[in-house]
Amino acid sequence: MKKIILFIIVGTLVLNGLSASAINKADQKNDQYDMVIIAPMQFFPPVKKLINHKNNHDVQTIFKSTQSIYREFKGRDDAESIKFFIKDAIETWSVKYVLLMGGRSSVYPKWHIPVRYVQLDDDTGRYTTFFSDHYYSDIYKNGGEFEDWDSNGDGVFAEWGIDQMDLHPDVCVGRLPCRNLLEAKTVVQKIIDYESNTYGQEWFNNLVLVGGDTFNQTPGYEGEETCDYAAEFMDGFEKIKLYTSTGDLTGPEDVTDAINNGCGFLFTRGKGGQDRLRTNLPEGEEIIVFHNNFVKDYQNKDMYIQLCLLPIWSSSNC
Repeated sequence: MKKIILFIIVGTLVLNGLSASAINKADQKNDQYDMVIIAPMQFFPPVKKLINHKNNHDVQTIFKSTQSIYREFKGRDDAESIKFFIKDAIETWSVKYVLLMGGRSSVYPKWHIPVRYVQLDDDTGRYTTFFSDHYYSDIYKNGGEFEDWDSNGDGVFAEWGIDQMDLHPDVCVGRLPCRNLLEAKTVVQKIIDYESNTYGQEWFNNLVLVGGDTFNQTPGYEGEETCDYAAEFMDGFEKIKLYTSTGDLTGPEDVTDAINNGCGFLFTRGKGGQDRLRTNLPEGEEIIVFHNNFVKDYQNKDMYIQLCLLPIWSSSNC
């Protein structure tokens, strides 16, 4: 019985390795690719589906598992090993895009794809430690030297006012922060549906702008002014302005209705939080514009949105 179990385990590992290598082609050093997807092997089934989709749309894509990266590239930690691989992928495959698939795992605070924590203590007394995926896009300094974000070599990265960093992106990096295989499958299917069916849809031409008086102690409507500025770059879109100053934004129901009617883009600026975004009405009353609890009311299936939030006092971003 032990021999049978051992054979099954070894056979499974071999088959997984063959499946990955069939799509990875890691030994073919003369191939050119547009994008590389980095993910743990457990996400391989949805990754393979996404790669097939991208290749069918002339975005030549390849997969590299975190496990193989850690075997082949030796950095001071896992994040630096991944960055060494990205440097190699740029120089070997001429990749322009890197997709990191993986957020926190179920074992807190373990990450499927590690983040780089940076120390931005600017003497304000708050928010001194952040994580930044820009670390993975800033590959070179001084023309071709590896940029490690630790210029003084003390093992502390991106120290405010101490480390000297290049900060210019050398490759485009995005992250799908999937926590488990189910989330990975779900987000990949939504990407495929969006990229296959959105083009030409009338609802996509709607640009929803959500703003109010972000700081009621100062004159003006900062949130609305930011939205107006962003809208200047979006020619050809129908601008739907949900502003508190005009009475078109009185509560979260107005935003929910706009989402359910369909829009290609939604842009907003307000005061952020871990689970919400807020702004102020003209008379000073604060309202919640977005909240995790409101998601259940969104009925925009197959009308997925490019969402950009600009919260104040939050580490979140678009």
